[in-house]
Amino acid sequence: MKFMKTFKLLMGLLFLFGVSCSDIEQESESFSISTALSIAVVNEQGLDLLNPQSPNNYDVANIKVFHEIDGVLTEYFKGWLDAPKGYIIYNPREYGNNEQFLFCLHATDEGSIKSFTPTTYIQWNEYDMDTIQCHYLKNGTTLITAKVLFNGEEVWNVEKGANKERIFQVIKR
Repeated sequence: MKFMKTFKLLMGLLFLFGVSCSDIEQESESFSISTALSIAVVNEQGLDLLNPQSPNNYDVANIKVFHEIDGVLTEYFKGWLDAPKGYIIYNPREYGNNEQFLFCLHATDEGSIKSFTPTTYIQWNEYDMDTIQCHYLKNGTTLITAKVLFNGEEVWNVEKGANKERIFQVIKR
């Protein structure tokens, strides 16, 4: 009799353990998001506005990134990340195959990914703000950038054979 009680208890625990493990596996299914893009920013004379040595450059410490989430602009800040303000400025010596500094960001985050065309805002300084709108394709557990609009103009499109790194240049007036 005691053996039967112990056996039933053991079977019950194994059943509960098995159910809880299968739930964990389903919840932890990986999801790949590829939204990074890089922007070279120059003025009409071709001077790199992200280079600290260029005249009238952007003060990178004051650049802000906002994501539009449910119609509200939310400033991006996650202090535990390598890029807490949502972007990194790459020096050409660090990036390798480029001659300009690059503004690299992930054009969306968890909150704004609800839309397949979320809008990200880059505030370069107090007077200058631009929009990035990405169009995404979802394939199973992967979300990739298919097209990028900068201030409403298409600047990158995977279907048109654009570079895989999603690098483009903008001219600021």
